[in-house]
Amino acid sequence: MPSFKSCLASLALVALAFAPVNASKATSAGVVARNQHAERSVKSSAAVARRNAAAKALKKRAGRTTFAGRKTAAKGTSSSSNAAPVSKTDPYAANSAFLNTKAALAAAKIRCGTNAICRTKGPAAPANGDSFCIAGSCTFRCNDGYAPGGTDGTQCVPSQTQCGGVTCDVPQFGYATCNADGTCNIGCAAGYQRYSTNAAQTGPYYCFATQSDAANCGTPGNACPASYNGIGDSVCKFGTCRVSCPAGYALRKAQSSTNPYYCYNGQSSLGPA
Repeated sequence: MPSFKSCLASLALVALAFAPVNASKATSAGVVARNQHAERSVKSSAAVARRNAAAKALKKRAGRTTFAGRKTAAKGTSSSSNAAPVSKTDPYAANSAFLNTKAALAAAKIRCGTNAICRTKGPAAPANGDSFCIAGSCTFRCNDGYAPGGTDGTQCVPSQTQCGGVTCDVPQFGYATCNADGTCNIGCAAGYQRYSTNAAQTGPYYCFATQSDAANCGTPGNACPASYNGIGDSVCKFGTCRVSCPAGYALRKAQSSTNPYYCYNGQSSLGPA
């Protein structure tokens, strides 16, 4: 007959044999067993609130007309009585017949920095006209001695010489068209601005290229000064005087109120010491 100690030892061995099985079923309070899902407490955040507010705003705006829709609707009603009238006094106005042809509207969509871009990438200009880059967009202008006209105002025709029996005083680089009252309407070719010696701007008129003419830079009669050291040429860029330096020279500012720029290429370019 087994002893009492032997029975205790046998019970201990049996307990050890079943211990791993029970332990495998136990999990720590802070660890989630495999294939089990921990229950999390989900709270609404500021981001969720913002999304909900945005969704409500979208529903509220759903019935509004979009910008594209308004633009399409505007095209459909462009011929209505509310449409802006075509300008008859300024042949180069944005709503003029000359700049509202199919080709002119296509050219206006081209962004540019030089006239060459408009002349190579844009549609062909009317006969006796050319393409120009003005204010960053391509547009058409008639050549010197020609002005918008014709039966529908979309052609470049020879500038008028008389209106209502009166001879028009057409300046160089300018043109004349006849107003409805028979008076002369004086304009300037592309790149030129109209000026008058009369303070009331009633004529006589003159056309100056104040954005590019070194003899009339910014304003008529404002001649650009020469380079301080005599190297380089005086130029006018966008109405401001500068000096164009030869290759290898850098433009620098001089301490002079009359000749503020010079071209530098080493000490020798400054002249005798």
